[in-house]
Amino acid sequence: PYLINLGSTYWWLHDYDGWARIMDRIVAYNPDLRPGRIFRAHVELERRADTRSLRAAIEKILTNEPGSEKDPFVAGQRYTLALYDRDWDAAGSSAALLSQKNSLPWFPQLGRDFWVGVVARLKGDETSARAAFMRARAQQEEELRVHPDDAVLLADLGLIDAGLGRKEEALN
Repeated sequence: PYLINLGSTYWWLHDYDGWARIMDRIVAYNPDLRPGRIFRAHVELERRADTRSLRAAIEKILTNEPGSEKDPFVAGQRYTLALYDRDWDAAGSSAALLSQKNSLPWFPQLGRDFWVGVVARLKGDETSARAAFMRARAQQEEELRVHPDDAVLLADLGLIDAGLGRKEEALN
């Protein structure tokens, strides 16, 4: 965990050489760990906005590791890569592979339906986007019934409402 924290510090500081050195140590320590290899590929993405290293790392994992296409972490990275590449068809295919809950690490409370709605919106399919956001809203409301004091769930409900075009509800 200390190396991961140190690597994150280098990332926040935009010290990509330091981040790369730490990620190389993490990968050398445990080369079978998928997140380490994928995060190492993120260095070049962050440094130069070049998705080639991330794409190569994901493709290598998918080719050499049977069953990796079902790994929720790999699915989330494939979705993220497709968004970076503005490949809406690949993003739509990848969104379908996301977990229903805890789909992506950057917004863990938002489920698959929210991300399906994002892709539909990007494709210009407002009907599908609205249907996906409505499903996401129903799921989020259910979570809020169980955890009514969870501010993160409430903030994410605001994101969903924004996706639905409900500006006033999103701001409340």
